[in-house]
Amino acid sequence: MLEKADPRKASFLFRSSFLLLPLLAAACGAGDADLEPSRSEGIPTPPYLAKFSPEPVKVDLDLLFIHHSCGSNWLADWNGGLAKALERWGFRVHDATYGSKIGEKTDVIHWVPKFQTMMDRILRTKKQDELLEKGRINKVVMFKSCFPNSALHKPGKTEWDPMGIMTVANYKLAYNALLPIFRKHPDVLFIAVTAPPLRKEDTNPESAALAKEFNRWLVNEWPAKDRNVATFDFFGVLSTEKGWLRYPTEDSHPNKLGNRRATKAFIPFLFRALRRAGLVKEEEPRRG
Repeated sequence: MLEKADPRKASFLFRSSFLLLPLLAAACGAGDADLEPSRSEGIPTPPYLAKFSPEPVKVDLDLLFIHHSCGSNWLADWNGGLAKALERWGFRVHDATYGSKIGEKTDVIHWVPKFQTMMDRILRTKKQDELLEKGRINKVVMFKSCFPNSALHKPGKTEWDPMGIMTVANYKLAYNALLPIFRKHPDVLFIAVTAPPLRKEDTNPESAALAKEFNRWLVNEWPAKDRNVATFDFFGVLSTEKGWLRYPTEDSHPNKLGNRRATKAFIPFLFRALRRAGLVKEEEPRRG
C-alpha cells in the first residue's frame, strides 16, 4: 500500500532541489551553455568578409597579439581562453605587452609611429622582446588599444586636432595613416581589435555614443579596400545597445563571460579574414 504524500515534505524537497540547481549545473558543466551569445548579442559580419567561409581548418601560422591587460585576460586559459582556441587550429600564438619594446604604448595615437619604425621587430616578435628564428615571421598581427581609449570627447575636426586627441576625427586619421604601411606587407594579415567599451560608471551617454560611432566605422569601413586588413569588433561583442560594457569586473576590464563570448566570435571572424587575405584557401575542407 502506498504511503500518503506529506505536502509539507514535498514543499521542502521542492525548495531544496531549487536551491541546489546552480550547484548541480556548475558541477555538470551546464554553465558553459551561457557562453554562447544569443542572436541579440551576436555581432554582424562586416560586408567585406561576408562572402568568405567562417569554417576553421588546420593552419601552420605564427600569430602575434600586441595588447595590455584586457588582452592578457582574453588570452588566458583561466579567463577568455583565446590562446588555447587558436592553438587548437595550429596557430603558434605570440604576444607582447607591458615591459617589452613593442608592447608598451598601445593607445590609438601610438600605432602609426610603432608600425612605421618597428615593423621588422613586430613581424619577428615571439614573446615580449624575444624574436622568432631567422626566416620565420608572424603572418597574422593583432593589435588592440585598451578601454581608456573608448573615452572619446567629441567628434573633432576633419584635419588633425592636436588639442583634442581623443576625438572620432583624430582616431580615423590615425587608423587611415596605418593603411599605407600595411600595404607594404601584403602577405601579412593585420587585425585591429577594437578597444573594449567602458562600464556605465566610467563613461557618459555622449562619450559612449561617440565610441559606438567610431567603432562602427573601424569595423565596417576602414578595412573595406585592403584584403590584408580586418577589424574584430571586440567593442560590439562586449557592449550594450547604449555602448556601455555589458560584462564589467570591478572596473572596465571585461569579465570571463565577456571574454569567452569574444573568443567564440573571433574564431569564425579570423578564418573569414584569412581567406580574404589569401592565407587560407577557400576550397579547403574542414578537418581536425
